[in-house]
Amino acid sequence: MRSLVRWVLPVLVFFALVGPAAAARGVEIGINYNWWKFGLTSLHECRVEKQPRSAGSWILPAYQRPAVRATVREQLRAMRGAGFTAMRIIVFYGHSSEADASAFTSMTGNVSSGDTDKLRAFVGDIAAAGFRSLEVVPDFGAENWLYCRHRRWGDCFDTARTDENWRFIAQITQTAMAAAGAVPVRVDIANEAAPDPRMPARTLAHAKTYLQTIAGRFDARFGPRWVISAARSAASPATETQDRIDLLVADLAAAHITPTYLELHDYSLDGNDMKMSLDTMQAIAERIGAHVILGELAYHSAVQASAISGWIERHPASRIVELAQWPEYDPTRVCAVDPTPPYTPGALGRII
Repeated sequence: MRSLVRWVLPVLVFFALVGPAAAARGVEIGINYNWWKFGLTSLHECRVEKQPRSAGSWILPAYQRPAVRATVREQLRAMRGAGFTAMRIIVFYGHSSEADASAFTSMTGNVSSGDTDKLRAFVGDIAAAGFRSLEVVPDFGAENWLYCRHRRWGDCFDTARTDENWRFIAQITQTAMAAAGAVPVRVDIANEAAPDPRMPARTLAHAKTYLQTIAGRFDARFGPRWVISAARSAASPATETQDRIDLLVADLAAAHITPTYLELHDYSLDGNDMKMSLDTMQAIAERIGAHVILGELAYHSAVQASAISGWIERHPASRIVELAQWPEYDPTRVCAVDPTPPYTPGALGRII
């Protein structure tokens, strides 16, 4: 999520490349939408360090405020009108008894009535704006995170919090499904948690047990509308996609679980690298009968768009069902701020 590899180019270039090929095959074009505005935290630090210091205002924790909800509704209508058809939202969880400006908090995983109302209202507004699909992402921090790290990945994950995480996932899912009405809801039950075989053996064992448990419970209660996304690391080898997805599928298969969706987050600007990732996703998806989602792509990257569009053209049996961008600042500008919504897919809105 929010890879270090970033690039921003004019929006019409991106969708001139991706739009026609994607639309012709019924691929949904989505956006990750979690903040309703952005600002710069420290202009001085930014100028000194040559790095942006963006501060976003989260949507969900503030959704009880009429002014926030009114702004979000306008942004949703604008984004749908511009051509986006899919939405991806993150619901952060904090193991705390204190309120948080970026997360829903609890000591047990139970979602408060107030936070339930916020999520219900937000999802209802997404549906009312006319989006055709929604991915909800319960996301965990600190010791609730599978790969919580002090020195090595996963060395501080508290396995006793598995049930706590499950309660949060189940309650968020139940609320979102009820609020979405006829809009299909998919849930990323372990955001960017596909394991890497290079992780410590103890971490891989915990990950296998955790992912089997959460996926098994979700499948039994809500059906196959779940995914466990995989993230490509910055400057990672081209083999990382296959390493992670193969291990994830094998770990789930050991519990007789087969995912209906495979999701990759990839910000690589190397066209050949992207093609290798897509070849891998397609081959594994064909083997298990799954659909492919590119859930986080660099915002308005002409390089990525060209690689993806060319790949789709060469694969008429492509299993890709959704492409979603993660909007970020222009790295060529000093003190750039992450773009404030509404976001635009450009020409794609006139094609679908």
